Amino acid sequence: MEDDIETCRMYETILEKSGFEVEVAFDGKEALAKISVGGYDVVVLDVRLPKMSGLEVLEELEKRPPLKSSGPIVMLTNVGEEKVVRKAMSLGALSYMNKADLEPRELVERVKGVLGRGEGVVKTGKRV
Repeated sequence: MEDDIETCRMYETILEKSGFEVEVAFDGKEALAKISVGGYDVVVLDVRLPKMSGLEVLEELEKRPPLKSSGPIVMLTNVGEEKVVRKAMSLGALSYMNKADLEPRELVERVKGVLGRGEGVVKTGKRV
C-alpha cells in the first residue's frame, strides 16, 4: 500500500519476480478496504497515504478486525520519527522499514523474513 505509483510499481514488480502474488492500493481508504477483507500473508503499509494515513488504517483495523485474518503488517515509509514508529507498533505493526535506507531487493528479503522463509526460498502464491 503505497501512494507513489512509480515506487509502488517497482515494489510490485520485484515482489512478483520473487514469486509473490501482489495486490496494491494507492490510498489509505483503498488499503483499508482490501485489508478489511483479509487473507494476506503479509501487508506492507506506508504511513503517509492520501485520504487516510497508514496509522489511521491501523486504528480502524484495531476497531474492526478483518473478516479473514491476515499475516503481519510491516510499515514502509520515509517517516522515521520515533513517535510514529511507536504508534504503529502499538497499533499492531510487526516492523518498520525506512524507504530511504532500503534497497528494493531488501524489501523482498524482509518480506521473506517476516514470512519465516530463508533467503532464496520462494514459494509462489503468497499474497502481499
